[in-house]
Parts: sequence; C-alpha cells; structure tokens
Amino acid sequence: MLANGTTYKINHNWFEGSSSCVFTGGYSGNLAVPNWVPFQDAEMRRNRCTFPYAWLGQMVISQSNPYWGSAISQVNTSGTAVTWVSGNTFSTLWQPTAVVINGVTYHFSSVNSATSATLTTSAGTQSNVSLVFATNNIVRKNGQEMKEQERTIIQGDIFENVDNSGGQNGPLLTLSPRNTSGGGTGNNYQSTINDVTFAHNIWRNSCTGWSNSGTSGPPGDGGGVSMPIKRVAYNNNLMYNVSSSNPGCGATTTGIGETSFNQQWIGTITENSGGTQATFVATCSVDGGDCPSGPPSLGYQVMGFSAGDPVQPTGCTGVPAFNVALHTVSGHQVPIGVGPLAVFGTNPASLTVTYPWTAAPNTVDSTGTCTMSNVQRGPQNLSISHLTFVTDATIPLGSGNPASTGPSFSQNNLFRDSIMLSGIVGGPVLGWRNSVTAEGCLTEHNDHVFPSHTLLYGRDFKLQLCWVHRGHERIVDAPGAAGLPSVWLAF
Repeated sequence: MLANGTTYKINHNWFEGSSSCVFTGGYSGNLAVPNWVPFQDAEMRRNRCTFPYAWLGQMVISQSNPYWGSAISQVNTSGTAVTWVSGNTFSTLWQPTAVVINGVTYHFSSVNSATSATLTTSAGTQSNVSLVFATNNIVRKNGQEMKEQERTIIQGDIFENVDNSGGQNGPLLTLSPRNTSGGGTGNNYQSTINDVTFAHNIWRNSCTGWSNSGTSGPPGDGGGVSMPIKRVAYNNNLMYNVSSSNPGCGATTTGIGETSFNQQWIGTITENSGGTQATFVATCSVDGGDCPSGPPSLGYQVMGFSAGDPVQPTGCTGVPAFNVALHTVSGHQVPIGVGPLAVFGTNPASLTVTYPWTAAPNTVDSTGTCTMSNVQRGPQNLSISHLTFVTDATIPLGSGNPASTGPSFSQNNLFRDSIMLSGIVGGPVLGWRNSVTAEGCLTEHNDHVFPSHTLLYGRDFKLQLCWVHRGHERIVDAPGAAGLPSVWLAF
C-alpha cells in the first residue's frame, strides 16, 4: 500500500504478497507541493503484513517474459531521450525502473510510447546501442518501509516473512528519511521521520530486524539532504526467527542497525567579536561535486542543521583552532566526541550554522579548507524498551557507521528492559556491538555514546562495556583518548 497522503487510519487488514506492506515517501522527483510531508497524523493497528513463506528464496520469473523478465532492444539516445530501433518495444510497466544502455545503468523517468522513453539523466548521443531491461523477480523488499512520516503510531500489527530478493538484506522494517529515491537528487529537504511509536507488534521470519538510517544519503540512497530521525519509540515488541539461514537470506550478521550519512560542505568560518561563537557559511558541496567554485548543487543546497544539532567542523588550515579534536580509528581521522550544538534560531533550510566556539575574536578562515559535516544529526531521541529479540545474528544490536564515515554520537537514545538472544556456533557472540575496533571482551562494544544516553555515559568514540554479574551489573570501560572512568549501573 502506497500511503503518501495524510491522516490515515489503517486498521484490521490483511496485506499479503507485496514487496513491502505500507510504503511512505520515497519520491523520485521534486514535489509540486512545497514542504509536503506524507503520512502525518496516522495510525496503523491490528494488521497482518505477510508473504507466502513458500515463496521465500524462490521468486524468479522467466527471462523470456519481456515485461517482467529481461527484454533486449536496440536504441538511439540523444541526451535523456531514448528512441527504439529494434527488438522488444518499450512498456509503461518499465517506469520508473533501471535499464542498461550500452553497459551503463540509467533510470527511465517515463515511457512515452512503445518506441519513445525519457531517462532521468543524459545518456549522451549514441546510435543503435543495446538496451537491456533489468531482470525482475517477484521481490520481497522488506516487511515495512517508511521514508517519511510525522505523528504516527504502528500498534498491534504482525510483520513477517522477508528474504533478500529485494537486495536490502531482508529487513522486517526499514526506517529511513529520504530526499529523493530512484537514483537522482532533489529539493525535498523537508523529508523527515519524527514522533513515531511502534508498540505491541510481532516481527518474525526474516534475514535481519530493524534498519534505522538517521539521515538521507547520496544519489541512489537518499538523493541529498533530509531532516534526521527524531523521537521514535519502539515499545513492547516481540521479534523472533531473525536468521541468515532462513530461506533466501544471505550471510547477514546484524539484527538491528543504526546508521547515518556523512554529508560535507566546504566554506568559511568566522569567529564573533566576543570570541564565543563561530559561524560556518558553505560555499560548495563535497557530495554534490561542485567544489571548489560552488554553489552547492541540487540535493545539497541546505545543510539541514536545526537548533541543538551537533556540528562537526574539520580540515581548517588557516585557523586550526576551528577544528574539533580528532583521533585515528582503523586508519581514519574521526572526532573523539560530539561536536558543539547549533544555536537557537538556526535555520535548517540554509547554508549557515552558528555554534558555541572559543577562539580569538573576529578570526576568519577562508582558505577553502574548512569542512562541515552533518553526520552527527541523527537519529535522535530513539528509544527501545521491552523488546524480546530472538536471533542468531552475531551482532543483534549494532551495525553503525564505518570508520570512513565517522561516528554519529546519537543523542538522547534509550535502551532498557529488553532481552536479546543470539549465537553462532564457532563464531563471536555479542549482545551489543557498534565499533570498527576489535579489543577486549565482546559483549557490548559501542561507538555512538553521548552523555544523555540512558544506558551509557561518556563521549569517547571507543567505549567498551562488559557485563560481568547478574543483578547488580558492573560495566567496565576500556578508555580511548578521553580516558573515561568506569561506569556502574544497577538493574
């Protein structure tokens, strides 16, 4: 079910056999209605989102079918225009989808007729070259996918039976704000997921569990800047039989993932006259490929910072004092802690952000080396409580960003009153893991710690925790650069 309106009440239904159950957001282009956010003030209760178990791992359609298999044509191209020459004619069922022209993948934005189509990006001028309509399966993409929503509740539902035929590692839920889907970039900067509750649901029979992507990513994985995930609660959920050995699943290792994208701009930093605040003004976008001249291109014309979001300035050579402190993890220089927070009045729809920073009054670095990242914006205020999770994943709660991206230092996150079972014979067995480092006892290993985490305290990128008792649990850290003391929690 595609739910891109507002004020929904989806109650007591049986959804079966679809790629995903209820799908929100994920627009492939710019919207005619500015600042539109779908699926607002909605509820979804007592539904069963299922898929025939016997179809898992078996969903292949004959390639001789020109509409759902693999169709081959000869075409001419002129920019985004594609004209049929011979072979299989075009079908409106091909839009929007991927096609391969002369060995390069493009996407149809529209099929105008059996002999004419339009691409989302230019293929240049080519004559009598091959076009292959990519092979389709009856895919099971995920159990539920939500790319935009506000003020919603998903309660008392059953989500089940997912394999990896959709190429997403078989998750039961994908929660991921996206600017633009389908391979391009857009100006849907208002895309957001906030104030959402998942309560009293059953999740079962899949390759992986929940995938929480805090922010939108590059073309093909978000299409530019969005607002981050904020205020999402998972309360009293049961999730079981999440296993890489289920039908159609691959060698997945993570049960519940939490990641964010590292979007960067280059610009000028100016210290105020009191030496108490710094202001970054972007001149070009690293991700948009328009540096050094700029201006930031479509998809990156805003930075998305709101008041209270951590900022991450690095790379300044003119005034090195403007850089946050770094240390090396797996060969990459990453911040040792959360960055300063954007001040009150910060406009997310701008290329300017001001934050507390102590430096010489009126100092300016305009060398074109100062880089600002928004990787630490999300997810924020995400809570998981009373979760029972039965899986054989080696990392039931983990994933996280790679060292090349750097940690998100997620803010105000809560994990409590939950049971997680895991285990791989002959392999590592972890309860909580989110680190690219490998040292010490591997029960919990976390790299997105923030002082307001309910479970943890600390700012160190590499805080390792080990449960050593029952009843009164002792949590011992292995300090990195910050040298934090041990933390004690009682349960």
